Parts: sequence; C-alpha cells; structure tokens
Amino acid sequence: MYIDRAHLSISCDKIEDILMAVRKTSLAIDEEKLAEAQKALGTTGIRDTVDAALDEVVRRRLVKRHLANLAEISRSLGDDPDSLRRDAWREF
Repeated sequence: MYIDRAHLSISCDKIEDILMAVRKTSLAIDEEKLAEAQKALGTTGIRDTVDAALDEVVRRRLVKRHLANLAEISRSLGDDPDSLRRDAWREF
C-alpha cells in the first residue's frame, strides 16, 4: 500500500490493504459540533464528516511542516538580494 501524504491519497494493490486501514468504533459525538463540522466541511453523514475532519487535520499538519521547511530555507539563504541571486543557481 502507498500513502501519498502530500495529496492525501491512497493507492493499494489488494482489498486487504483497504480493510486493514479502517477500524470500526463507537463514539459519543456532540450533535451541535457535528452539525457545525458538516456545514464547514460540506459533508452530510457522520462517517464522511469524521473522515473529512481527520483529512483536514492531517493536511494542516503537513502544511505547517512545509511552511516550517520553507522558513528554514529562507533563513539559510539570508537577506542579501545579491547573495540570493548568486546562490539561486548553486546546486544543493
């Protein structure tokens, strides 16, 4: 099974891979929060809403990580425009 976390997609070769990735459980869910989440996510069912909410949390974490990486790259390049232009073609 391959999980592309950057695009939140999953591809697999066997049905067993899908079945292993899903766990059935019981939850006590606040109905008002569920309704608000459904509005925000554009979902209708409980399962769809929970899946979409989990996807959104994972997506936000990845975006945060990518932004931190970009900030680190930016800090390492410095503020001097001439050095930025000079180093733009440097191999990393």
